[in-house]
Amino acid sequence: VAAISIARRQAVNNYEKSLKAYLIARSNRHPQTHKLVDLLSECQRYRPDFSRFLADCTVIDSIVVF
Repeated sequence: VAAISIARRQAVNNYEKSLKAYLIARSNRHPQTHKLVDLLSECQRYRPDFSRFLADCTVIDSIVVF
């Protein structure tokens, strides 16, 4: 069970870091948040097609405690 929890947290961190890296590459900044939906919203300002990740980010944000 602990291994699953660690793996899940690492997956969430990777998702978060990927969105933040994209924002840094585009604007040299990123919001100080861990909420994937908020990060995704910022990314969509540059790439509207990021909306395809909204359902995933919403589910992840609902199950992860920050």
